[in-house]
Formats: sequence, C-alpha cells, structure tokens
Amino acid sequence: MAEIKGDGFNEDGIMIVNEQRRGMNVLTPVTTIKQANPYYQVLTNIVQLERNDVYNIPGTNDWTITATGLFKLADAAGLRMAGATPITPSACAKCAQVNTGKAVHCWECPHEYDTACQVTVRQQQPDGTWREITTTYELDFRALEEEIRLRQPDERKAQRELSQKRRHRAALAETGAYERAFRKLLGVGKYTQEQVMRPWMIHRIYLDVQALPETVRAEIIQAGEETLVRNRKLLRGANEDGFEMAVPPPVPAPTEPEESPMFMGYADLTGAPSEPNHDDSAPEPRDDLDIVISQMRKAAQDVDAQHPHKSPSPTQRGALAMLINEATGHDGPRGDLDCHLYLEYVWGKMSSRELTYGEMWVTLQELIDSTRSVKGVELHILPEAAERVRQIIHRRAQEKGQLELFQEVAVQEQRNA
Repeated sequence: MAEIKGDGFNEDGIMIVNEQRRGMNVLTPVTTIKQANPYYQVLTNIVQLERNDVYNIPGTNDWTITATGLFKLADAAGLRMAGATPITPSACAKCAQVNTGKAVHCWECPHEYDTACQVTVRQQQPDGTWREITTTYELDFRALEEEIRLRQPDERKAQRELSQKRRHRAALAETGAYERAFRKLLGVGKYTQEQVMRPWMIHRIYLDVQALPETVRAEIIQAGEETLVRNRKLLRGANEDGFEMAVPPPVPAPTEPEESPMFMGYADLTGAPSEPNHDDSAPEPRDDLDIVISQMRKAAQDVDAQHPHKSPSPTQRGALAMLINEATGHDGPRGDLDCHLYLEYVWGKMSSRELTYGEMWVTLQELIDSTRSVKGVELHILPEAAERVRQIIHRRAQEKGQLELFQEVAVQEQRNA
C-alpha cells in the first residue's frame, strides 16, 4: 500500500483529477475533499488488491471484493471497528414471542444453529467528526445447508463443509456484518474483472498533531506514552513487564554515588569488600557474606522508596526459586526448604510472596549471571552468588538446629543416587 501525503493539496483541500479516476478506482464520490478543520489532514492511500482478494459473483460477469480485500481497504481508509455484539436471530426472536411462558426444545428446531451479529464501524470526516454505521448479519443455517448441498453433490464433502461452517458460525456472522458495514462506508459495489484489479485510491482523515497548539500537543504525547505503558503491562503482567523484568539489566557502577543514591554501595555486590574504615569509633568489620547482605538490604530500601506501589510478579518469584535450586542442586520439597532458609537469613521472611519489590529486584540482581542468561529464554546464577547461597542456607540451618538433619538428608540422597 502506497501513501501520498500532501500531494494535490490547495487552499480548498485535495483535488481528484479525471486522469486519476481513469487509472484507478477512487472510493470517493466527490471531486474535491474540503479541509473543514485546519487540525485535520487528508492522507491518500493507494491499495493494490491481489487476485485472491476478489471473486466472480456466480452466474454473472460481475466481480466484487472478498472479506480479506475489504479489510485491507478498511485499514487504508482508517475505519474503526467500535464493537461486535451477538444478537438473537429473527427466527429465535419470533419463537420467543410466540411461545412466551412455554417450554421450547431448541435442539429440535431447524433454526438451532442460526447465528446473528451486530457491529458498529466509524469513519472520520474531514471536519474531525465521526460517521458511525451499525449493521447486522444473520446466518440462516438451514438456507446455507441447502446451498451447500446444491453446490456439492458429494455427501461426505458436503457434511465436512457443513461441520466447518457450524463450528465457526459465530465468526462467519461477525465477518458478514463487518463486510456490510465496510461496503456501505466505502461505497464498494460490483465491477468488471478489469476494473476490480485496478489500484484503489482511498482517502484517510488524520489528526495533524504538529498543527495543534503546543500545550495540546504535549498533552497528546503524554497520553500516548501512558497508553503504551498501560498496554505493555496488560500484555506482560499486571505488575511487571513479564519475564524480561525477571532478568534486571546490569547496573553500572555510578561515577558519583551522591548522584545515584538508589545504587549507593550496591555496584560492588559481587566484588571484594570495600576498604576498611580507619575510624576508631567504627564497629569491627564483619565477614564478606554479612557485608553483601547489608548492602542488599540498603539497596532494597532505596528501590522501594522509588517504587512504593510496585510488587513482585509471579514470574520473578519463579525465577528466584529456580536460581536458588540451581545453586543448591535441589528441587521439590528440599528446594522449597532451601528457599525458605535463604529468605529467612537475608530478609527475615519465610516466602517470596512476602518480599517487597525492592527486595525481589535486588535479590535477582545479586543472583543472575547476565553474561550467560538470555532474557525470556533461560536464567543462570553467578558462580560466586551460588556459593553465597549455599553458605547462607548452611548458616541458617545451623542457627535453627537443622544442620544435622540436612546432613542426614544429603547422605540419604547420595545413597538413593
């Protein structure tokens, strides 16, 4: 589909010359489209239909456009499908009126599979207003069956076609309703074979954002950005962007920590501990593991302060369990117990469901090996992070007096292996 933007404009709008009419099908009954609203422009689209987008009307020399071709023209014209609603077929509505208060056996009725649909389609006008049209289409299955049997003498093939139509009758009714609406709005009718294969010139009205006042333009851009964010969340999860958020991007070490308090003291989580503080009043330094956990907790507080309304997604909780299981080599109930012990020691919580968004984000950032992991495909844990996970689980089991139990289970697992 080719686009012609701005070509042929004058102060009155866009001119359609006779040479254009002779060379293509113009879906506009007028010779000049007035530009009534200065904020709206006319975009000329040229559509070339394929051979399978048209068909010969049986028993005639006339040709017309299939549903697929009509949807192409409707898209070029900027038609908006405002909604489709199933409605009661006429035979069923009449039956309901006649048999009010009586038991009706629909499965014994020849109109059992009749289906009807009502659709609404809108088209923007040159003055910015919308022209709306509502059409209905009713699929009389008994008449359709008679037509198929007349066209197809082979009983098995006829039954197969009827079965397909019956299975997709709702979609057929909806498509038929949209076809009627498109034909009315676009003015599509019957043509010769030579005419129907010509290019189609279609005019589409669009809002010229650049012509709007600056304040209105800024509001439209902001609303568009908010819509994109909302749609992304609807597609990928209520709280997060889906599996991609389970693999946080690597955070570069800030050159000036004062300008990035969110990650202060967190850039070197996997590295060596910071230089010891020579202040005599400072407490005795702890081991590397406690320093890492302390930095994680501080970073989690900063993240939660910036995102107070976010919460971990189910995908992130699953990623956390998978990474801990990879570190310990356990799954099932033993893997669940490992997760509980890890979360108890680091965050003082029994389950990943109790974690805040910041705690979950920081934990994943600590564990994930971004060089080996592939977003949306696979996750791997850093070797040094895996070692810390095992140390944390060992410490927590020792604190709870479960270390001997863990050792017994490990021996039993080795015997079973």
